[in-house]
Formats: sequence, structure tokens, C-alpha cells
Amino acid sequence: MNKKQRRILNHQRLLTTLFLSIPLLTAIGCNQYSASADSVDKTNVSQMMPSSDNQPDVKFDQNNAENKESENNQNDNNQSLKSSNDNSNNLSDSNSKGHWGTANYTLKDGVLTLGSSDDGTPGVFDSPRYFDSNEVKKIVISRPIKFNNFASQIFAYFPELTDIEGLNNIDATQLTDADGMFEYDPKLTQVDISGWRTPNLTSSSYMFSFDDSLQTININNFDMRNVTNMEGFIYHDKNLKDVIGQEKINAPKVVYMGYFFSYLPKIKRIDLPELSTPVAQQMYLDFASDDALSSLNIPKLELTGDFVNNNIVNYTDEMIDKSGGVNNVPSNLRQLVFGPKMSKIDVIQTVNGNDDVTYRIDDNGKVTAVNKPINNNWFERKIKLIDSKTHKQVGPYLLAQGVKNELIPISLPDRYRVSSSNTNMVKIPDHLDLDGTQTITIDPVFNVNVQLVDGEKVIASHDYQASDDDVIDSSAILPSGYHFINSHVINADPHTPIVKLSVSDYPVSPVVPVNPHDDNQPTIDNHTNNSGEPVSPSKPVSPKQHHKTTPIKHNKRVQSKRTANSMISDSSKQYAKDANKQNQLPPTGQSDYIGAKLLGILLVICSLVMRLFVRKLNRK
Repeated sequence: MNKKQRRILNHQRLLTTLFLSIPLLTAIGCNQYSASADSVDKTNVSQMMPSSDNQPDVKFDQNNAENKESENNQNDNNQSLKSSNDNSNNLSDSNSKGHWGTANYTLKDGVLTLGSSDDGTPGVFDSPRYFDSNEVKKIVISRPIKFNNFASQIFAYFPELTDIEGLNNIDATQLTDADGMFEYDPKLTQVDISGWRTPNLTSSSYMFSFDDSLQTININNFDMRNVTNMEGFIYHDKNLKDVIGQEKINAPKVVYMGYFFSYLPKIKRIDLPELSTPVAQQMYLDFASDDALSSLNIPKLELTGDFVNNNIVNYTDEMIDKSGGVNNVPSNLRQLVFGPKMSKIDVIQTVNGNDDVTYRIDDNGKVTAVNKPINNNWFERKIKLIDSKTHKQVGPYLLAQGVKNELIPISLPDRYRVSSSNTNMVKIPDHLDLDGTQTITIDPVFNVNVQLVDGEKVIASHDYQASDDDVIDSSAILPSGYHFINSHVINADPHTPIVKLSVSDYPVSPVVPVNPHDDNQPTIDNHTNNSGEPVSPSKPVSPKQHHKTTPIKHNKRVQSKRTANSMISDSSKQYAKDANKQNQLPPTGQSDYIGAKLLGILLVICSLVMRLFVRKLNRK
């Protein structure tokens, strides 16, 4: 090979190397740009991409993503099916599933989970059970279910049951018979049925009975207005300490109510200010063997019906005396309040194990002492309630009895509260005073519903009980992040049951301190708005309006661009930012993109030079 041929061969190798390196360099530049572009927010990238050029690529990517997601979902479904099959194959003897009435149930590891029926509607309970109650330690009501009219002993006789979760998911509006519903659950510790509405309930006898571990019952809002039989309603629960909502119990149609709140050795307070019994015919041992009972309030209890078998005598003896008729055992009762509608009977209190004391009061407020001589510990006080507006008596006289010098709180009638200049506490005297009367002044109250509104949306509301000219401060119900546009206090008015107060979550403009001697300090101009129109200084401006309309004048030294931007509203600023994002690349990818363009131009120039050089060699 001569010298000329070697020179031509070397030039061909060089050209081959250069042409092979062009795709590699181009790929490096494109990958560098792609990496920079991927760091940009996807929303901004989609705004920058021209719709006509790149639409096919975007659609292709979306299809790939949808296909991938479909594959993942299919895998998840297969995995769930496999897991379900594994669980069904591995069920132990204590695990089962089926129907309780029309409600689906699953019993697994001692947890009985109840749900809807097969068609998705609320399951309806039925009495027969097709599972072993001895295996149930907890009941979870996970979906809405409901009672039909009969639910007697539905949750009864679960010897290992400790908790029932989700009772508020039960619709009890059709329930009429709840007899023995929770009886004989010896390990159950608490029951909360405050979410139930029971307008059709007629029988609740022994509903909570023989539950040895039961400590709390919540019957708030439990409707007993149509109940005719509540015998043994709460009975023989030896660890019960509190009945939440007992103050609202009223049973004007009840006929049978023996053992109503009885054999509860740890309960200390029974407060039944609304319990009215005008047609009751059977009352006996209603508060018997309540060993720890120290306060009994039954001001509206009526014993004026036609009682049979002389049960009223037994009721009287056992109501006060915890000893079951043995009068030489002292009682723990220190407070008793009732009214004249119990005047047919003798209420006997055993004090110090010896002396029985009985006081009566009639409709005219006359107090008498009967049976045994008065002892030196148990006395009485007559109570009269006076309306502060009409100055007339409210309701009948009440009779408070108790241990001498004992302070007794008096329950007030519905829609009344104690006057600020008075008290509802009554002190039992230390001597016999049958003619003494304590007057309690009470104020009528009405409901005021305060609503906090942001535009048309109510974000918070609260019902207040107020009297005339009360000042209501609603700042306590203001949600976090909001502020009042105007005042947060109102004057209560019975003619305005609903009051709306305007609030906003728009940030309040900070107050910038102004130093007149410092040229760099911004100054606040309250006399012109953004459009240049004058604003009256006397016209009140809400925080939201003030934030939007108050411009800030800067010194000449501040750049004109900053001054212009300060005059743009928040929405205009956001619009300008979005427009800029559409017309320019983000800073993170801009320099890399320019480098890629320069590299491409350089490669094109090199390619042209090489082609010219090859042509020259071929001519030679």
C-alpha cells in the first residue's frame, strides 16, 4: 500500500468514528434535557407543551398508564381472591359466618361483626341465633342495621361479651318491645344507646338487669313517652355507678313500674326531675336496696292512680329503707325532694337505726309530720319557685327533706334557670320548722341558634339558652383559621331565634408601622382604592375588603417593577404567574436545554465539513 492509499484509509476511519459518535452525543444531550425536564412539576410541563405537536405522544403515555393500572388492579383482585379463599379454608371451629335475621354476620376470634343484608339494605335483626353465643367476646356493628318492632333479649345471654361497638348504627324507630334487651350479660361493662330514637317504644321491662359488670348506661335522648311497662328497667346491676341521661326520663303513660331503679348497691344519685306518672297503678320497691344512694330527686312523681294489692305501702317502706324492711339498719340517704302529688303516702326515712320520720306537703303548701316523733337529725324545707318576669309561682310547692344543715340542689322546671341574684341550693334547717319557706327566683329562657357564615355557607352553629338582654359571646365556636368580620357578641332577643354572624378565612392584612423620618418605610394610604377612587374615612371597611383595597405607596428608591407588582391583586398575580409558566421553560431545565441545542448545531456543522472533505479526497 502506497502513501496516498494509507492517507485515504486514515481519513475514512476518522470519518467513520465521527459519524458513529453523532448518535451517541445526541442521545447524551437529549437524556440530560429529559432528566432536567422530569424534575419540573407535571402540571407546569403540561401547560408548556403545544397541544397540536405532542398530543399523540401524550395519548400513548396515558394508554400505557391505564394498561399498567388495569394490570395492577387485576393482580390486586387475584391476590384478594386468593387471600379470601385462604381465609375460608383456614376457618377454625370457632369462626363462622351467616345471617342473623337478614343481617350478615361474621364471627372470628371472638368478634361478632354485623352488617347489611345481602342486597345492601340495612339488615333486620331476628331473635333466633345460628352461632354460639358463648364464643362472642365483642360485638361490632359496622354497617347500618335496624330493629323491627320486636327485639326482646336481642343482646341478652352473652356470658363472655365485654363490649358492643357501633350501637349508634342501629335504627330503632320501629322498636316497640325492648324487654330484657341487655339482660344477663355478666361481663358487659358499658352500654351507650344515646343515638337511638324510640318514638314507638311501649315496653322496656328488665332492659338492663343482672349485668354484674355494668358500670355506665347512657340513655340520653331515650324516648319513653309511650312506654306502659318499665318494671325492673334497671335492676340488680351490682356495679352500676352512673345512668347518663336519667334527667330526661318521662313516662306519662306508664302503668307498671315496680323495681324501676332497684338493687343497685353502688349508685349514689337518682335524679328524675321530669318523671311524671299520672296513670301508674303498680309501684313497689322502686328504689329498694340502693345501698349507696344519698340523693333522690322525684319532684313530679305522681302516686295518685288506683293502686292494687296495697303495693304502695311496700313501695314506701323499700324506697327509703335499704334494709328490705328491717328498720334497725341506717340508710345512706341524705337528700329527698318530691311534690304534693305524693301526699297520699308516708315517706319514711330511717335515721340512726331507730326513729322513722315522715313529712307530707299538700297542693296548698301545707307541711305536716306524721307517724313517729321528730328526731334531731332529719328535717324539711318547703320550696316555692317564682318567675322573675311575671312574679308568679311556677309549678307546685316542693318539699326538700334531709339531714340537718345539708345543702340540697333543686332541679328547675324546663326552660327556666336560676336568677343571677339567687341560688337553687336549699339548706335544711337544724330544727323543726313546718311553716318555713324558701323562695327561689328563676328566669325564663329561650333558645338562640347562632350561626357563623362565610358567604352562604354555615361553617359552625350552636344553640344557646338565654334570657332577655343576655349578651352571647360566640367566639368559642369559631373554627380555627377563621375570624369575625364584625362583632362576635350579640344581645339575645326572644323574637330572633336565629342569628347569623359573618366570618371569613381570608387572611387579615398585617399593620405595617410607619416611620415618617425613614424614606424606606412603606406608607399606608387609606384614602384611595386600587382604582384610584376615594374611600370615605368614616365608612367601615371589613377585614377582607381592607386587605383587597388598601394599596401601599413605596419610596422612589423602590424599583418601579416592585411598585407595579404591589398594585396587582392576588388573583391577578396568580394569573400572571400561570401565563409566564406557559411562555417560558422552568429555570431548572433552561440551561440544559440551551446546551443541547448548541450541541446539535455543532454536530450539524461537523457533518457538513466532513462531507466537503470527503468530496475533496475523492477528486484527488
